[in-house]
Amino acid sequence: MTKKYKVLDVMLEILNQHQEGILSGEFVAEVRNKTEVSSVKVYEYVKELEKSGCLKKVPDKADARKVWYFPIMDKVKELNLDVRRFIEEKEKKETDVIGVVIPKTMRKILQRHIERNMYLNLSDFVREAIREKLQREAPDLYKQLFKHEGGENA
Repeated sequence: MTKKYKVLDVMLEILNQHQEGILSGEFVAEVRNKTEVSSVKVYEYVKELEKSGCLKKVPDKADARKVWYFPIMDKVKELNLDVRRFIEEKEKKETDVIGVVIPKTMRKILQRHIERNMYLNLSDFVREAIREKLQREAPDLYKQLFKHEGGENA
C-alpha cells in the first residue's frame, strides 16, 4: 500500500511542476521514468486523481487523440499533504535518523522556503531533496525505493 502512495506522491509532484497542464503521454512517461510502475497502473492512479478532483482531463484542440491533464491546485496541495502524512506514518516504522550540521542562516532560509511551499516540516523537505538528488545522480538506486515496497511494478 505504501508503494501506491509513493507513486501518487510523485504524480502530485509532477502536477505541481506543470500547473499550466501536461500532455497525458508526457505525464505517464515521466511517472514511469521516476517510479518504474506500468502504464496501466499510472492510468489507474490518474482515474483516482480525477475522482478526487485533483485532475481535469481535456482533449487537445489540435489533435483529438491527445489529452491534456490540468491540475486543480487547491485539491493537489490538499491531497499531497494527506499522501505525505500517510507515507511519513508508514516510514516511521522503517526509518533511521541522519543528523547534519548547517549554518543558522541556512536553517532560517530553509524554514522560510518550507513555509512558502507545501512541505510538512524540515524532515519532509530534506527527504524530498535527498530523493531528487538520488534520482538525478543514481537513478538505478532511486528506483529501488519503489521496487522495495511492492516487488514488481505494483
